[in-house]
Amino acid sequence: MTNDRTWTYADITSEAERQIRRARADADDAVSAATRIMHSDFAMGAYLFWMGLTEGTHNADDIVRLKALVKDPLSSN
Repeated sequence: MTNDRTWTYADITSEAERQIRRARADADDAVSAATRIMHSDFAMGAYLFWMGLTEGTHNADDIVRLKALVKDPLSSN
């Protein structure tokens, strides 16, 4: 099975944003602290994966925007 899709920077960034938003929404809806932390970690993982995939081609505005999406509003960090 092969996938001939070519991902552009915009495609990768858009998908990373989608995954971060989904994980943050799941974290916000979580009943337990452990589940909230787990989904927050998923959001950070998506961000770090995006950083690795797009290394050397980052748009500074995208870094700021995605990093802000990852931030846990209940966290003191």
